[in-house]
Amino acid sequence: MRGLKVSARLRLLLVTVWGVVGCAPAQPTGKIVATVPAKGVLLYQGKPLPFHSVLLAPEKDRSAIGMTDKDGQFVLGTNRPNDGAVPGSHRVAINYVGNPEDDPMSKGLVRIGTTPPPPKVKIDKKYQSPDTSGVVVEIPPGGTDAIQIELK
Repeated sequence: MRGLKVSARLRLLLVTVWGVVGCAPAQPTGKIVATVPAKGVLLYQGKPLPFHSVLLAPEKDRSAIGMTDKDGQFVLGTNRPNDGAVPGSHRVAINYVGNPEDDPMSKGLVRIGTTPPPPKVKIDKKYQSPDTSGVVVEIPPGGTDAIQIELK
């Protein structure tokens, strides 16, 4: 997953999420924050949940975000893709972004306003915001490669 390309759809999602979360203390400031490695898996009813963004929002620092692959695996990034997350407690938001291979822009086709095909699994809308998801993840000071987020 280290060589995963950042699709146009994911870049748009990052800008949107940071714009929405920008009202909170986790707003990007241009300042590089200290991070630790952070990766894991997103599951829905025990099965991997592919092609979803995973946003971790700490109380007083910058949010981290990653995108699940076809196996539900994700690597978080805060200052740049895959650089990890700040240690501590994080509220979680999950949003469907679609398979990057289905993105017309990744194939050199320019189509403004296209949306991904609907997800195969529909999750509760409460998971779309860190304020309503009820999901909290703890990132230890030394980092982790074993984050497991289980949605019901």
